[in-house]
Amino acid sequence: MYTLCIAEKPSVATDLGKVLGATRRNDGYLEGNGYLLTWALGHLVEFAEPEEYGYTPQKDIWANKENALNELPILPDKFKTNVIADKKQQFENIEKLMNRDDVDLIIDCGDMGPEGHYLQWLIREQVHCGKPVKRFCAASLTDGAIQKALNNLRDIKDFERIIEGEYCKHKADWVLGMSMSRCFSLKYGGRIDVGRVMSPTLYFVVKRYLDAQNFKPVEFYQIKADLKENFSVFLKEFSIGVGGAAAADFDTAWRLINKDAANRIVLDLQTEPNAFIKSIETKLRAVDRPQLYDITELQRDGNRVYNYGAADVLAAAQSLYELKILSYPRTDSRYLTSDLKEVLEQRIADLQTLEPYKQAAGIVLNQKAGLNIDGKIIDDGKVTDHYALIVTENIKSFDMGRLNETEKNILHLVISRMITAVAQKYVYEETTVEVICCGGRYILTANGKKPVQQGYKQVAVMLTGTEAPADNTAADKNEEQTFPNTSSGQAVHITNAVTVVKQTTAPKLHTEATLLTAMENAGTTLENGEVLKGRGIGTQATRAAIIQKLFDLGYIANKTAKKISYIEPTRLGINYIRVLPQELYSPKITADWETRIAAIVDGGNTSEQFMSEFQGFLDRMLREAKETNVEGVSFSNRESIGACPFCKDGDVLMAKGKSEKTGKEIDVYYCSLKCGFSLYQDSGGFFNNTERLLKQNQVKQLIENGRVTARTKYKDGAGKEKNGKFELMKSDKGKAYVRLVNK
Repeated sequence: MYTLCIAEKPSVATDLGKVLGATRRNDGYLEGNGYLLTWALGHLVEFAEPEEYGYTPQKDIWANKENALNELPILPDKFKTNVIADKKQQFENIEKLMNRDDVDLIIDCGDMGPEGHYLQWLIREQVHCGKPVKRFCAASLTDGAIQKALNNLRDIKDFERIIEGEYCKHKADWVLGMSMSRCFSLKYGGRIDVGRVMSPTLYFVVKRYLDAQNFKPVEFYQIKADLKENFSVFLKEFSIGVGGAAAADFDTAWRLINKDAANRIVLDLQTEPNAFIKSIETKLRAVDRPQLYDITELQRDGNRVYNYGAADVLAAAQSLYELKILSYPRTDSRYLTSDLKEVLEQRIADLQTLEPYKQAAGIVLNQKAGLNIDGKIIDDGKVTDHYALIVTENIKSFDMGRLNETEKNILHLVISRMITAVAQKYVYEETTVEVICCGGRYILTANGKKPVQQGYKQVAVMLTGTEAPADNTAADKNEEQTFPNTSSGQAVHITNAVTVVKQTTAPKLHTEATLLTAMENAGTTLENGEVLKGRGIGTQATRAAIIQKLFDLGYIANKTAKKISYIEPTRLGINYIRVLPQELYSPKITADWETRIAAIVDGGNTSEQFMSEFQGFLDRMLREAKETNVEGVSFSNRESIGACPFCKDGDVLMAKGKSEKTGKEIDVYYCSLKCGFSLYQDSGGFFNNTERLLKQNQVKQLIENGRVTARTKYKDGAGKEKNGKFELMKSDKGKAYVRLVNK
């Protein structure tokens, strides 16, 4: 008898086969030692299209606009699934293997995230497989990790709630996307893609952009006084002088906004330069090192340090995982389990053998207190499916020449963070000085810091050239300032006082790093002063793809300034947010929905309860969408050359395409509403007779009048040149073509 293993992709199946002894290659699977190994190629099964439930097909909605609107929402009683057309062959391979009489056990070796559980379950459901199923759970693809996972297979029942929650989420997302996208597209005459995660993500970009556009800078003033004792002090933010400034001279942030008042204070300080130190206090403080990476934090740093897109970082991490030098990348945890403490110690020792990391790893290994592996690194309760990103034991013998530049840089970030995370805290003395001036009318202050223990900052600078961001660090505005030979009660003398003019600055546009943070923190609230973090929107595995989709749809675009890629909404993106009800793009509402879906996994909710609540929400959103009309919006990303001759509602736009006849780039004209109208520049009826390409003015005539009105020279069957006309036609299959009218 055989055990059938189904991996997420061929490369993973090959790795499993080497450990299992199943290396004999067949058509679509591997075999050997009592095992059959095959692969899923990602999604093999998808939800059926609306027309399979009796709804208007997408290609016909513009010709049947009223009916398509009235039949919304698209909410099937029972969902149907189909095999994806271009992956049918591999699905059939899996189906045959599952149904073999000599297969008595199936091992799900798919991706360990919720999406991976769901995709493999969909395949089994499509096949109607009733054989026993076990779950393979490996944290990396090293031989040791694979063997350990094979020795500790879990029952698939352990993942039933995860699958139920994921299936429920996919159903709701499909219904929301199909129903609301169709509704808004028909209402506003252009393609509008609505998504539970995509819509609020776009809102983050639009809101930040509009905040920046509407920002009006405000000047404020800081009072700086230089002392004979070689340090400077500044007017304390919350001290209002009884003579120089009044409450009305400050804004709500207690910034001094009255220039005359600022100048009066400066004049007072210059007139009465003698002052004394009211207090000087020094405290020992510490800043802890940053934690290990999860995928979102790695994506943030990949964008911040190298300007990589989130999708690029995820792809590089996935490649490193498949090369067996990185743990599972789609992790949402920044902790390790307690059984990995010795593993982490060994990895740091392994990194000391690599020349680029020899010195930094040596520093943390030789710390007096040893490696700093505490509760910030190890916490069993904060690891669910996957632990934080770390390198595997293969790192010490891996040929780095196999990596491309992006992979090298992402691996460098992970290694640098591993070493930094086990370093000691940065410890410093913080001194605060208060100076009484002008007979007690003003209190000026200064702060200074003096390093005591460099800790993680030393290795961070050594590894990356900059200090790694820490969890509770603050701006080091006056770190270089010291206060030699000063004491409480000491007299000091002001040598100069000035008004420093400052200005509030507009909020910066989002980068992919800050957008990922916004997505992760969506739904976070404050209650009784405590931060209650929501589940955010999207997942570690999907956020990069959501951002990329917004780029692909033309809702957002990159704007580079000082080598940083900021994200701007396009006109389409701004109009998109204008027409949607707030509840469809509200990050908090969407994050709350994610929390309710997650409750299915935790047992606090059922998919039936969720779908019932969701249906009420959907009906309300459709009603609001139909009753509300936003004027002055357009959803055409290109200049229209005329109305679509087929559906009458869309615009005919032009894009570049490839000729099937010549292989050369040509113009393609298509309907903005994707109703089915498309006309190639080398349309056969025209090109075959004239051996010329359609010009744009001729296409305009065809879509406006149905024919080219001016007589055009063509060659007849005998090769004689004649004058004729061409007209636009629609085939039985709804396709556009041009026909010669020989009159």
